[in-house]
Amino acid sequence: MKAQPQVSGIKFQVVLERKELVLQAIRDFQKSRGIPPSILDLAQLTGIMSTSLLRLYLDKLAHDRLIIRYHGLARGIVLVER
Repeated sequence: MKAQPQVSGIKFQVVLERKELVLQAIRDFQKSRGIPPSILDLAQLTGIMSTSLLRLYLDKLAHDRLIIRYHGLARGIVLVER
């Protein structure tokens, strides 16, 4: 059995905080405007100016089944109701 890689506690905490920041930005934007945010909207709302990083956080949220992403579709983010 392979050992799980060790992740720095601080780095892991930063990733969790930013994922939550992105998720909350999606919720707030969709609630106020009635449509999902674009990547550029998320950059402005979160202060995360790297679109690559934003896509990474969106992929992580999709992996956690908190959102559904439709790649290649503008504003292709759907919140998963719990």
